[in-house]
Amino acid sequence: MASRLSFQPGLLASGSPRSDPVRCRPGFSRFKVSTFRLATRGVVWMLGAQVITSLGQFLYAALTARVFSPSDFGGFAASLSLTGLLTLLTTTGFPSYILMSGNLSRRAANLTRLLALGGGVAASVLFLVALPSWLYALKAVTGSIFAPALAISQAVAPIAAVESAILRREGRPGADATALLTAFVLSASSGAVAIFVHKDSWQLALPTVLYPVVLFASSVALRRHRLPNIPNETPPSLFRFSGRVTAQNVGFFALQQASGWVVSARMGAQGLGYFTRAGTLAGMPATALSLAINRAMQPHWRKLTNSASSDRAIKEASILSSGLAFFLFGLLATYGPELTTLWLGPGWSKAGELVPFMAVSYGISVPFTILANSAEMRGIFSPVRRSQLIMGGFMLPCLLALIMTGSLLWAGAAMAIAQGAALVSLLLSLPWGTKTNRTQTLLAVGRQAIWSAAFCSLGWLVASSIEPTGIYDGRYGVALRIGVGCSFSIAAFLFSARWNAVVAVLHDRGLRLPTLRGPA
Repeated sequence: MASRLSFQPGLLASGSPRSDPVRCRPGFSRFKVSTFRLATRGVVWMLGAQVITSLGQFLYAALTARVFSPSDFGGFAASLSLTGLLTLLTTTGFPSYILMSGNLSRRAANLTRLLALGGGVAASVLFLVALPSWLYALKAVTGSIFAPALAISQAVAPIAAVESAILRREGRPGADATALLTAFVLSASSGAVAIFVHKDSWQLALPTVLYPVVLFASSVALRRHRLPNIPNETPPSLFRFSGRVTAQNVGFFALQQASGWVVSARMGAQGLGYFTRAGTLAGMPATALSLAINRAMQPHWRKLTNSASSDRAIKEASILSSGLAFFLFGLLATYGPELTTLWLGPGWSKAGELVPFMAVSYGISVPFTILANSAEMRGIFSPVRRSQLIMGGFMLPCLLALIMTGSLLWAGAAMAIAQGAALVSLLLSLPWGTKTNRTQTLLAVGRQAIWSAAFCSLGWLVASSIEPTGIYDGRYGVALRIGVGCSFSIAAFLFSARWNAVVAVLHDRGLRLPTLRGPA
């Protein structure tokens, strides 16, 4: 979504249109390219933080999978899903309100803080009351051991999210990335040490408790600017906007969790443990990519006023995000089952079978999440709600098949098929450009999917021809095949990059990327 920013004079810190000397295509001023690069630096900061976070999560998950059983993870996931639902029902719209407000006053920020704190405490009490019935319905009563820790997290998380949003408003992605990394590193390392020493299953929830506490403290400490004491929007506008965001996010949460809920109700905590571990492997890079872009761009949406730039940005965001995500998650779908064995160790083969479906689903979710967030930040809700209904309609038959057969594969298929249908719906229904432009963009996204599938398949064919012997047999042979296949696919992708629509978009924005065939 960085391309939206290239038309906004207010985004330059200095307010000056001067830029570094670069060659520009006809019709593009130096100022536009400079602003685009300024926004790109923000994305790089956030993406770097998310990459580090994802690597840490990968190692943390590998450690805990060797200490605890699938049933332990299933009970934790069941309890955690209730905290997510209650957070969405009580406080989810407050950070978005902070970010979209044109002139946020100190009074409005304090009111939002107070409501977030009160909503968090109320949600914590509701969590403790509702958890026994929730776990009984999901056949995951072992999750009750996590209740005290998650209740604390439930109370603190909303006010931490508000303070993080206020920091993000300052437009300093380095500070935002530092706050996120500090919160993750301290919480995850503390949890890992506690698990390594004591090996008590309730300690799976320890990072969940510590993360919002550290995020709150670091966000407050890193903030530079005080909010102005000026008149601002009245409380009803806060409630109205937050209510619409809440309704939308609750819908997304229910759709994203539906497969897991049905798995738990049909197969118990162990089945949910397999499902959530497969989702973690695909979800970590998807969250890193979409969160990095969204957090970098959110402070600037309120400055967007030009409809022509808006139309162009949606098209470019769709092509850029799908081009990157489809290829990366295509590789994960191709080698997911083998990678799961290396990652989690023995006893997790059922999770590996789910990874290809989850990788496809999460790969599609990256452009979908970016487009949905752009609509939310501009107060556009109806196309997103329409895509939710379509997602639910396509998910239902697969969930019915899951109930009838008890096969975990139907849970993964439900997510992949529903997410694809939702992306098509959102691309065609967002209010931008003409019908022809929307159709052309959808076809461009489809070509990115075909492009990615072709190169991943070529790499898989090369990897399949390898028959490791000697020291490269067993696990080392699996790692060798994955490395060779991925390397071949990446090399082929770079060799043909000059014909990819992603490179064309970047060239139009004044960025020249090297390829294996030289500059395009």
